[in-house]
Amino acid sequence: MHLPKNCLLICAFLFPCLGINQINIDSLWTVWNDESQKSEDRLSAIKSITWNGYLSNNPDSAYYFSGQHFDFAAGLHDKKEMATALYIMANAAYRMGNDLQGVEKAEEALVLYKEANFESGLANTYNLIGNICLSQKQREQARTYYLKSLEIYRATNDLVGKSNVYNNIGNVTRETGNYLDALDYYLKSLKLKKELENKRGIATTYANIGNTHWGLGDFTKAEAYYYKGLLLNQEINNKYGICQAHINISSALLKQGKHAETITEALKGLDLAKQTKAMDLKAMAHKILYDSYRATGKTSESLDNYEKYILFKDSLDQLNADENLQRMKIQEEYKLKKQHDEFEHELELKTKEDEIQKEEQYKISLFLILGVVIVAMAIIIERLFKIRKQKTIIEEQHEDLNEAHSEVTDSINYANWIQTALLKTDDRMAATMPDHFILFQPKDIVSGDFYWVHESSGYQYFCVADCTGHGVPGAFMSMLGMSFLQEIFTLDFAPKPSELMNLLSEKFIKALSQKPDKTSPKDGMDMSLVRYQPSTMTLDFCGANNGLFLVSERDYTLEMEEKMCLVEAKDDATVLLTELLSQRQPVGYHASPEPFVDQSIKLNRGDSIYLYTDGFSHQFGGKNHKKYTHAAFRKLILTNSIEAISDQQQLIRKELDAWKGNYSQVDDICVMGIRF
Repeated sequence: MHLPKNCLLICAFLFPCLGINQINIDSLWTVWNDESQKSEDRLSAIKSITWNGYLSNNPDSAYYFSGQHFDFAAGLHDKKEMATALYIMANAAYRMGNDLQGVEKAEEALVLYKEANFESGLANTYNLIGNICLSQKQREQARTYYLKSLEIYRATNDLVGKSNVYNNIGNVTRETGNYLDALDYYLKSLKLKKELENKRGIATTYANIGNTHWGLGDFTKAEAYYYKGLLLNQEINNKYGICQAHINISSALLKQGKHAETITEALKGLDLAKQTKAMDLKAMAHKILYDSYRATGKTSESLDNYEKYILFKDSLDQLNADENLQRMKIQEEYKLKKQHDEFEHELELKTKEDEIQKEEQYKISLFLILGVVIVAMAIIIERLFKIRKQKTIIEEQHEDLNEAHSEVTDSINYANWIQTALLKTDDRMAATMPDHFILFQPKDIVSGDFYWVHESSGYQYFCVADCTGHGVPGAFMSMLGMSFLQEIFTLDFAPKPSELMNLLSEKFIKALSQKPDKTSPKDGMDMSLVRYQPSTMTLDFCGANNGLFLVSERDYTLEMEEKMCLVEAKDDATVLLTELLSQRQPVGYHASPEPFVDQSIKLNRGDSIYLYTDGFSHQFGGKNHKKYTHAAFRKLILTNSIEAISDQQQLIRKELDAWKGNYSQVDDICVMGIRF
């Protein structure tokens, strides 16, 4: 025969705990929903709704409305009421089986109660955490929290609090097998409850004292205290308490061998257990009857009660197993949700930090570029003013004019030196690029075309770009483009060409304040951009008004959409030139922009690619002074592609010089060839 259960007081009272039938929920809702009511009246109403109206029978609703209680109190900066809302939420979570959330909310309540200097709230919350720990068999932690609660109740002389926590300490002490110390705590609880005339509490403590004597083996005293509890429960008409008392008395009588009395008390308890639908008490009653009938030789009655005991015990075990499984499921879901919320919060903070960092880097880069532009413009403007001033006396001061012209030229040459320094030389690029050539021929001293090579995270980037204009304006735009590229790669990541070009467009639009009106500048650049991964020989391409030539023995058009490429073959059909077409929009402002899109292919060893601006195909020359044309340029590349990559630059330059003849160069020219 197992020792009877503890009679544990689950809740410590934060404020008077009314039963659901003792309050008018409708009137409380009226007060809470009426914003014209005083704040303290509305707080009192929502507090009573959650604690008295929902906590016992509908804890999930109590938890939800306590959230509203907390938000309203927070708006009033009332820390005491905020803590009270959290305390009720902790009770509700505990009743729903989420012990982890219950402890978490209780600990949040402790923080606010301490800030509000509300001792009673602290003591109640410590007692609640002790109850949660005891339900998880964490007896030492439960005892620690009960003692913290008791210390405050003693300091504030809270008789109700002391009487409850003495009982709870008695329970946890008794569960560790220390019956004499447990008995001492129960007697202290009993004394205070008698002073308070708390009959239900007295009956509970009588039962616990009886349990303690039962554990000590003194079944006569156990019976006496169970009987005292029975009388009080009958006086207050507590049917469950009466039922439990009859069964406890029968268990003590059984131990004394008084089988006739045992059977009488057990049958009384069983009858009440059926009325109250208390499955655990019905199982205990049938077990006692089984033992008593068997001891008196009544086999038929004994067997009947044993079968019913097993039936109820199995049902009870299944119910407890289901309850424990549900509790574990709730707590696991809560853990996962909490981890998800923490991850989302950390991600949000990281995103904000990254945005701030990017903004700072952008500002610094923009200020540096602006400084360079201002200095350069100041120099040029200063020289222009000198030239204008000297125009009126040009004949008299021809020598001074030549000197001013020389100074302007020197400034442009210095700008050319700056631009050249930003462009990587062949020697500096040899470590990064495969076999390659670069034909870079500005129309003027400085160029609006530029090429750019970079290596990041196992990828190689190749770029040829044509900025709006040429000469000094074009050079400023090219320096801006190169600076933006370098700024993006300070973030240490390897974007796809389309992502890089989308970012460049945003930066040009922002830096130049481009808007859809007639006065806003529409400057930008045409670009061919490649990302190449040597380990897989994978090439990603994206073009803005400029395409890419791919020369190979393999026909790549079979793997690509027809609208994305063109193909041209040599007369002997030994190699094919596939032209990867670009999107018809620049990098920068466009009236009808679309996101840039990548084309990806896997190269073969020996394939060659060519990136270019439109300067070569737009060059006037020949017998009829016509443009060279894009088709002729494509055929030129295909014809020379079988030659060594190092010789192709000279062959292309030779064709350019022959075509141009004595005509002036009309645009900047840049061609990059790479063999893999």
